[in-house]
Amino acid sequence: METRSVRLVASGWLLVATVTAAACSASGKTTSTGASSTTPASGQAAAKLKVLTTLDQSKLCGLLHSGEPAKIAGGPTATARYLNTLGLGIVCEWDTSAGGTGAYIGISTSTDFANAQQTDKALATTTGEVDGHDALFVPRGPFNPYFTVQVALGGPDDAYVEYRAPTAAAAATLAKTVTPRLLALA
Repeated sequence: METRSVRLVASGWLLVATVTAAACSASGKTTSTGASSTTPASGQAAAKLKVLTTLDQSKLCGLLHSGEPAKIAGGPTATARYLNTLGLGIVCEWDTSAGGTGAYIGISTSTDFANAQQTDKALATTTGEVDGHDALFVPRGPFNPYFTVQVALGGPDDAYVEYRAPTAAAAATLAKTVTPRLLALA
């Protein structure tokens, strides 16, 4: 099961977006993206954001309280599983009883929000805000069986957090619930 999670994380941040971008480009699919309004963090603020990419299991998985993963996923979830994904990022996920993504919090250590925006251009991505931070809302697709919300933790050159859930509403709820808690740790 851990191998599957590592594969999902790597594909979520690197392979899936690239393959999806190529597939969508070939199919002529359009995207809706906007300019980033969040300003880059500088100096001390950027250092605080970088600290978030090093959270341990108790801090990252502790961002959701008892019962919240199941409530967000709409059904029972497995115990939280923490992964440090080969230098690509840190992840805490709660799988559903069927083995799918119930709730997922991932912080990339290998790419920034601007790169996420570029990667997602070929998808039917929409833009918005979560807790005053720029966000990308990515629908379920052929290469990602979950809905995704990516939230800039600072500006376009700073780290971002990715939330995944089985529905668009659940992914948005997860992002709105966790983002302020996460930023309070910075």
